[in-house]
Amino acid sequence: MTSRSEIPQVPVSNPPDGATWRALFEASEALRQMAPWKWLNETHIFGVCHPATAHIGYVSVTGALEGPAGVMVYLGPEGWEIFWTVMEFLATVARVPEELAWETSGLRLFWAPLEELDDVDRRVGEFLGLTSEHTLWPVWRRLTPGYMPWYLTAEDASFLRVILEQTLAVASTLAEQSPDLLLDRLAQGEVLVRVARAAPQGIVWENVWYPLPPSVSPPYRGRIAQTHLVTLRRAISRETTVEVDVFPLPTAVQTASHEPPAIPYVVLVVEHETGQVILGDLLTPRGALRRMYETVPDRVVAALAAWGRPQQVVVRRPLVHTLLRPLEEENICPVTQRATLPALDEVRWYLVRRVQETTGGTTQAP
Repeated sequence: MTSRSEIPQVPVSNPPDGATWRALFEASEALRQMAPWKWLNETHIFGVCHPATAHIGYVSVTGALEGPAGVMVYLGPEGWEIFWTVMEFLATVARVPEELAWETSGLRLFWAPLEELDDVDRRVGEFLGLTSEHTLWPVWRRLTPGYMPWYLTAEDASFLRVILEQTLAVASTLAEQSPDLLLDRLAQGEVLVRVARAAPQGIVWENVWYPLPPSVSPPYRGRIAQTHLVTLRRAISRETTVEVDVFPLPTAVQTASHEPPAIPYVVLVVEHETGQVILGDLLTPRGALRRMYETVPDRVVAALAAWGRPQQVVVRRPLVHTLLRPLEEENICPVTQRATLPALDEVRWYLVRRVQETTGGTTQAP
C-alpha cells in the first residue's frame, strides 16, 4: 500500500513528481465528470499545441464508437495519419485492431476497474487518494511504435494535463454549439488547434484553424534481392493462393526496467487450401518499425522462390499490400486485399495461444 505522502515509483527515466500527478488527476477527474463522450465521438478531432515545443497533439474523445471512455492523443503528423487509419477501420469493419495501438505515437487516458490495474497504476491511484470504493480508476499511458503502452514521464504527464484542460474547453463550447462544426471544417481542409498566446493577464488560449497536416511518411521501400525475384519468376507454378500477414505477438521483451517492453512481430505466409506454413519469421522492431517492415518483401519473395510461384497473394492490411506490390509490378502474380485470411488466421490463433501459454505476457531479455 502506497501512502498519500509517498510519491509512487514509476519505471520511467524521468517520472512525474507529486504535484504533476495531482494536476493530471484533477484534469482527468474534471473530464470524467463532464463526460464529453456523451456528445463527442472519435471522429471529432482537434489539436492542442504544446506551449513550449509547438508540437501538436490531435485529440480524439473515445467511448462513443470504440473502446472505453477517455481520450486518445495522436502526436504529430505521424499520429494524424494513424488517426485516419483508425477512422478507416471504424468505417469499414466497425472495430480497430488492437495491434494498431502498438504502432501509434500518442498519449492515452481511460478508466478501468481496480482489479484490472497493475501494481504501478494502483500505487499511483492510492497516492492520489483513490480507494476500493471507487468503481473506476484512471489509467494513463504513453504509446510508442514497436513497444507496449508504457507509463508517463514527467513531460508526458504535463502535456497530457494541458491537453485535458483544453479538451474541457473545446467540449464545453461544442456542447453549446454543434460538434459537427469540426467535421464541416475538416471537409474544408482545416482542423481546430488550441494555441497558447502570451497576454498581459497571462497565458490565453485561442482557437486557430490550421490546414490539415500533409503526409509526412515517405512510401515504404522494401528492398528485394534481384536473385530472389528471378528465382521466383522461374519457380514452379502452383495453382493456388497464399495468404500473407505481419502482426505482433501478445508478449514483449524488456531489456531495462525503466524502458517499455519491445513487441516481437511475425511475418506469416500460409497456403490457402492446405494451411501449410511457407514462412514464419520472428521480427523485433525495437523502435525501428519502418525498417522492420521494409525487410518483409524480401523475406516473402525468398520463401516463395523456394516453395513455388502462387496464382495470387492475398493480404489483409493496406500496408502489407503496399509492401508486396513489386509482385504485381514484376508480373509475378496479383496481390489482393481481403478482410479475412482463414488459413492464416487459424495458424495465427494457434501461435498466439502457444505464446500466451508459454510466456504469460512480458518476458525479460537474458
